[in-house]
Amino acid sequence: MRSNSFILIMEHKERGFAMIYTVIMTLLVFLVLIYSTAKDIRYHEIPIELFLFLVIPLGAFGQILQMGPGLFEVITMTLITALCYLILACFFGGGGGDVIMMTALAACLGNGIIIVMAVATILLILYRVLGGQETKAPVPYAPFVIVGFLIERMIYFK
Repeated sequence: MRSNSFILIMEHKERGFAMIYTVIMTLLVFLVLIYSTAKDIRYHEIPIELFLFLVIPLGAFGQILQMGPGLFEVITMTLITALCYLILACFFGGGGGDVIMMTALAACLGNGIIIVMAVATILLILYRVLGGQETKAPVPYAPFVIVGFLIERMIYFK
């Protein structure tokens, strides 16, 4: 009987640590995305250093602690996201910062990146169509990504 209680206590602690990691990761990524949105709107630049040296290590740290999405999920979604955004950058003139930003987010979110990508793409299309934007005119992508990230996190924490 005593060992069952110990196992339940340890499982409860693990879930608590997982939630703490998830909240910290969410807040840090959100702050990086806020800064990225401001920089993307003003200068049409994504601060790739923050994604390379903060967001990707957050995803790696989650893997080391075995919290968050599984390793296979993270690797698969990171590769798929990188490939999709590289193709978009090559054929439709997207920037390399967008590729790094989305790939880094995939390293933290796993399958959740699908929601971020879908929301950001739908919002970008709506902005282009409703805003009367030319197809070749540069449009900051980070504002759409942050909305997608917030929606994905709302679904995750529901």
